[in-house]
Amino acid sequence: MNREFMPDTWLVLLRHDPVDQCTFFAMVSDIPETQPDPPKRLPEYLIDIQTFERCTRAAVA
Repeated sequence: MNREFMPDTWLVLLRHDPVDQCTFFAMVSDIPETQPDPPKRLPEYLIDIQTFERCTRAAVA
């Protein structure tokens, strides 16, 4: 899904997929304070690795 995130949105890196050259992440606001039992899968977002790294580096600089 195409989605833009506002500056200062907190993201959690879930994993890198080096084969497909993409990164999966979740928004902190999507993570419940108390986890259900059994745990539910978080909503995931996908972006290519280069875009993710470029955007996160720009935010830190």
